[in-house]
Amino acid sequence: MSKFGEPKSAIDNIVVSGAGSDAKEAEVRAEVSGHFAEKFSQQEIPELKGLERPPTSEELQIFEFANRATNKLLNRYGVADFGLPTANIHVVPKVKWPTFKAKFNLGEGTGAFYHPDLQAIFCEEDPARLVVLEHAIHEMIHAKAFQSQNAVYYEDADEATTEARRSGLGLRTRDGQWRFNLLDEAVTVELQKLAAEDARQDGLFAGETSALKGFLAIRPEVAKKEPYAMHLIPVKNGETKELHVELTFRPYVRPRAALNKLVDALYACNQSDFQDREEVFDLFARAALTGRLLALGRLIEKTFGPGTFRQLGKCQTEEDLEEFAKEIKV
Repeated sequence: MSKFGEPKSAIDNIVVSGAGSDAKEAEVRAEVSGHFAEKFSQQEIPELKGLERPPTSEELQIFEFANRATNKLLNRYGVADFGLPTANIHVVPKVKWPTFKAKFNLGEGTGAFYHPDLQAIFCEEDPARLVVLEHAIHEMIHAKAFQSQNAVYYEDADEATTEARRSGLGLRTRDGQWRFNLLDEAVTVELQKLAAEDARQDGLFAGETSALKGFLAIRPEVAKKEPYAMHLIPVKNGETKELHVELTFRPYVRPRAALNKLVDALYACNQSDFQDREEVFDLFARAALTGRLLALGRLIEKTFGPGTFRQLGKCQTEEDLEEFAKEIKV
């Protein structure tokens, strides 16, 4: 089943093994599809008990901005709209976020994440509207990008187990290793920038956008680090209170640098095939959003040699990805 069919969920594809016959395979696929559709529509998550709070009216408005912006992004790459219900976005108060992160084994700097098994997005509350917007957009891109699940049927128990198989560019191998994960995050952040730029034009974000621009005008060296939001934190200094500026920067700096070097190199070597470098980036974006990797893989192998696409997929750390980009010769 697809997220664009019925029953509805954010899963595009379910690959069944162990069923033994086409009829049983279809039955298992339908059951698994129904399972994810139920998760998508019900959103009764025991792990969230006592941790989340209802979104404010302003947050709900921002989530709708993110929905429209990400659908516009999908359309740019030939993918139909997919509206993610605001009920699938859960807000966790800042004081409870550490407990939540520990429960889901999340990294230290995580401020939001998409959970495919639960068909839900989780966000730490934040007073900056731009942070709420960008977190929602980033996780919606993950949710709306291509997703596939493995379903393994066990005849003796007459049941199937599931695990994520594809997530955007990310691909889980048979031995449980993930490939292209960091590259997928790099592409997601670049797409996030495109989607957010459109949404930020609304008056709801005018004050924060203007304040950030004003700060960067007097601190132009900071702009190179790509801050997208700013907090003003009151700090007591003796008998007076001062406002401390805290910036939020775009993540995955090193993977994005490697991605952009790769895009530049592919364009430099294949200029007769593309009008500009953005058309090369579009191959990465389209692969993540549609799940079709063939055109991207062929271009990389044609340009850098047989086996290089597989080699790129094995880059599991930032250092690996940087080394791959460093070895590119144009």
